[in-house]
Amino acid sequence: MILRREIEDFIITSKFLNISKAADYLGIKQAGLSKNILKLEQELNKKLFIRHSRGLNLTEAGNLYLEELKKIQYSCASLNKRMDSLFSELSGQYKISFHSIIAKFFLSKLSTDLFKYPSIKLDFDFCTSRQALQKVLYSESDLAVVAGPTLYPELVIKKLWTEYIGLYSKDGEKKSILCYNDEMLNAHKYLRFYPQSQHQVINDYNILYSMIKRTKGLMGLLPSPLAFSENKLKLIKRFSPTIDIALVYRSDHLKTKSFQYLTKTISSKKFK
Repeated sequence: MILRREIEDFIITSKFLNISKAADYLGIKQAGLSKNILKLEQELNKKLFIRHSRGLNLTEAGNLYLEELKKIQYSCASLNKRMDSLFSELSGQYKISFHSIIAKFFLSKLSTDLFKYPSIKLDFDFCTSRQALQKVLYSESDLAVVAGPTLYPELVIKKLWTEYIGLYSKDGEKKSILCYNDEMLNAHKYLRFYPQSQHQVINDYNILYSMIKRTKGLMGLLPSPLAFSENKLKLIKRFSPTIDIALVYRSDHLKTKSFQYLTKTISSKKFK
């Protein structure tokens, strides 16, 4: 097995082309240096130096080996600089996935903190909570904020806030028309409590909220953060138990300084 010490000895010896001078520079005995060079040649099964009375010359194999080692040294130095930059600078591009309704509440609380550093570029991806979780699981997104996340050993899940589904209207009274989003989990289960009402599908929460807020004759099923976002609606009936909204990311995600800033900023925020 080739050791780092033997490689360093070879590089220094190729610089001086003299065992005595190279040994002095390395602070070791000539015999020890010669032994290390011989061991390296045996490992490679190639002659690296031609020995003569005035010193050494590199063989063709020695020149090729030295050239490749220099390339590796340069690549390692370049990689170290890049890694240092990753961990010392607040910069990078990150994709955050969430439902548009969660995003509306989430961004209203965190926009100042998230956009504090212009060099951190954020790509917001709007989808269902289930899709958002899957995107993080398969490394298609860096972070997700999801409702009722499924537990996976690969994921870190940090609870941010709780919410519930309720029936709301402008004045807190029951109405003849009940509006709902057909994509809402258990929506049809809640509709059974109001068989006499006319059921109207509106598959956009923002439009649904806006219509209930502006129309006295409508009531609707909404997540609590959206319903109370402007204090314009009143609760008629609370249906579901509380649902955890959580930050999700992979446990093996590269922990750059900027990624740590995002996760810490989001998870430490008090959502009310």
